[in-house]
Amino acid sequence: YMGQIQKMAEPNNNNNKNQNVQNFSKIETLGSSIRTGFSYLLGGLFKPTLETVQNVDLSKYAGKWYELGRMPFRSEDGLVNISATYSLNADNTIKVVNSGFIGSPTGTERRIEGQAWVTDPKTNAKLKVRFVWPFSGDYWIIDLDENYEWAVIGEQSRTFGWIPVSYTHLRAHETGRNLVCRLLLEKKKILPISYTH
Repeated sequence: YMGQIQKMAEPNNNNNKNQNVQNFSKIETLGSSIRTGFSYLLGGLFKPTLETVQNVDLSKYAGKWYELGRMPFRSEDGLVNISATYSLNADNTIKVVNSGFIGSPTGTERRIEGQAWVTDPKTNAKLKVRFVWPFSGDYWIIDLDENYEWAVIGEQSRTFGWIPVSYTHLRAHETGRNLVCRLLLEKKKILPISYTH
């Protein structure tokens, strides 16, 4: 959930347009990464450390998650049906593929591929994610369902936050979904939240 754009397959006659979109999106992602760094330095220095969960089984965490809600995040503005797919690499890093659709579920897909790595091997709950070298952002798992049906993601500055959920949980009743989101985010004090599914 951390910035999004990768080359997408489109008809040949759209190659130039697609290239322009990619170039613009990479610049946008780069700018977002810089803003993230400043937000972390200025916003996180004077706040108590955000607690994470005690243990994350990365093999269970791997797979496709759907973004149910998030705090305001410019790189995802205008996107719906956002998802993130995580897969474990042989070198113990994690491949990250983020995807969303512009305007509606039938809109143009925007994708980006990145890499994550664990920074706290005692818990596996603190990671760094990079989409544009050399910038990276914190990805802290601050709450996690025991069955890996939902999670709450945050970082020290409390500037960014996401709620990824499994497909099963995504299909839950709308009122129940929103109640879970609200309670989780209020508990962690990372409001406001907007719902993206």
